[in-house]
Amino acid sequence: MAGDENGYIKTYRKMKSWEWYKNIPVKVTFQHCLLMANRLPKKLEGTLIESGSFVTSFEVFASECGLTVQQVRTSLKKLKSTCDLTYTSTNKGTLINIVKWADYQGSDTDTNMNINMPSNNQITNDQQTDNKRITTNKKYRSKEIKNKDIKHSVVGVFESYSNGNNELLQALNNFEEMRKSSKKPMTDKAKQLLCTAIDGVISKGDNAIECINQSIMNNWLSVYPMSKKQKRSDREDVLPEFYQSHTTVSEEEKEKMKERIKALGDK
Repeated sequence: MAGDENGYIKTYRKMKSWEWYKNIPVKVTFQHCLLMANRLPKKLEGTLIESGSFVTSFEVFASECGLTVQQVRTSLKKLKSTCDLTYTSTNKGTLINIVKWADYQGSDTDTNMNINMPSNNQITNDQQTDNKRITTNKKYRSKEIKNKDIKHSVVGVFESYSNGNNELLQALNNFEEMRKSSKKPMTDKAKQLLCTAIDGVISKGDNAIECINQSIMNNWLSVYPMSKKQKRSDREDVLPEFYQSHTTVSEEEKEKMKERIKALGDK
């Protein structure tokens, strides 16, 4: 049963990259199948032959396209192995079906749908992937910045000051732990002031780590030079509560109070 005599078939340029394109008998066989296939379903002696299918015989097929029967048999077998078509024997002849008939010869609307839908889906998928990537990157950068801020606010001052000196960093961390155990935890500002005090003892020729350890052993709130014998009455951080809580005391009165406390300590 031959296909439509009128009209045309579509041939796409991408066929040049088809694996059987340079095999002449196979290419001729497939092109002849495209020409012979029904564009619309038709009945043959009560049997419906779908679009993209037709009924023939090897002998008729060979005579129509100028090949030998053996060439037709071999070519159909190869095309079947690559799922380009299928063929089965029936009581009316050999039924040949082009597997992707709609892709090759469907209506313009169908063809556009077949061609455009994957592209649109791909665009949508790409957009979703890009959006997801952007969102993920934003979340990652936000998390990175947040972690960076936390790092600087918690240990950044001492880490920056120790500048890779692990022994100094350990001493500073031990000092911070001492302050915590004394229920006088350190703020970032307190840490900066401590570092300034350490610079002061270093400028006087003392070892920073020794001074820090001295303060830890004595539960002092800051660091002091090793060269000067520290007494409880010498430090403002252990002066009487009256001195620390009364801000209305004049500087002159504070100095006199210091001298009196120092005199008591020397006795």
